[in-house]
Amino acid sequence: EFHRSIAEASGNKMIVKIINILIDLESETNESNMKIKERPRRSLKSHANIVKYLKAGEKEKARKAMLTHLTTVEKLVLKKLETV
Repeated sequence: EFHRSIAEASGNKMIVKIINILIDLESETNESNMKIKERPRRSLKSHANIVKYLKAGEKEKARKAMLTHLTTVEKLVLKKLETV
C-alpha cells in the first residue's frame, strides 16, 4: 500500500498505472528479496526517508530518495529475472 499511496498522492494517473503493474511484477520476487540479509531493514529505512522528506515538504530530497529506492528495487528484480 505504501507504493500505491505515494503514486496516488502524486496525482499522476500514468504513475498510478505504472506502479500497479510494477507491484504485480514485484510481488513475485518480493518474498525472496526480503530473505536477503538486511533487506527488510534497508527497505523500511528507505520508505521512512521518503515519508520524512514528503512530510517536511522537501520535494527534491524526496525525489532523490525515491529514485534511490526504485533503483535498488530494479536491481533486485533484474537479478531475480536472471535466475528464472
